[in-house]
Amino acid sequence: MNYGKIVGYYFIVLGVLVIIGMILEIVLAGRLFIDVTAIFLIWAGYGLLRNRNSHRIAAIVICCFYVVATMGVLLVVIIRGTSGRVFRYVGGEIRDPSMGLAVLVLAVGLVMFGTPLIALLHPKTREIFKRPSQGEAANTERPTEPALPDHLKDDGCS
Repeated sequence: MNYGKIVGYYFIVLGVLVIIGMILEIVLAGRLFIDVTAIFLIWAGYGLLRNRNSHRIAAIVICCFYVVATMGVLLVVIIRGTSGRVFRYVGGEIRDPSMGLAVLVLAVGLVMFGTPLIALLHPKTREIFKRPSQGEAANTERPTEPALPDHLKDDGCS
């Protein structure tokens, strides 16, 4: 099973959902919120569909960033509590959320990016991405030049 392709489709769908969320934020809340994550997700997704290892590494970096950031926020919430915190979502916000809600939202974030991270680090996925993709194989082959007839070869006398 090619987990890279599954994660590629997942990232593209997630990127499109982020774009839809930005549009809804403008329509519903009247706020302009630009999330460049959508660009990275869609870019990484298309590269994963083409079995490009550089895109797999970029996707791993994106997932690691989100997992580490989410764990950091979770740690802060557990230590300092949720008083004064604001969770924003499309068209609204929740002020002073309960500890259970905060942990639930952050756990969902961990699953959203932790699962693709595990899939991209899986040994079978690494093996698939070590093989050159169709596009990369075509770019690395050198075209063969036809041999010149003897009378056209440079003999160094000119």
